[in-house]
Amino acid sequence: MRNGLLAQQVEQHFPQFVTEGAQVGEDQRETFAMKSVNYQELIPLLIHAVQELNDKVEAQLVTINIQ
Repeated sequence: MRNGLLAQQVEQHFPQFVTEGAQVGEDQRETFAMKSVNYQELIPLLIHAVQELNDKVEAQLVTINIQ
């Protein structure tokens, strides 16, 4: 099993992280378009989002503990 993101879904929000190229079929007679995600560019954005969510959770815990 492989993990990953669907390029079409990423492209809706972050088109700058998606590229499109051609892939040759197994029979070597046909080609088809294939989209791919540039994970290296996406990682810092994901880390920042996790940090922001963590800050929100910590703030909510402080509010809960005060009550």
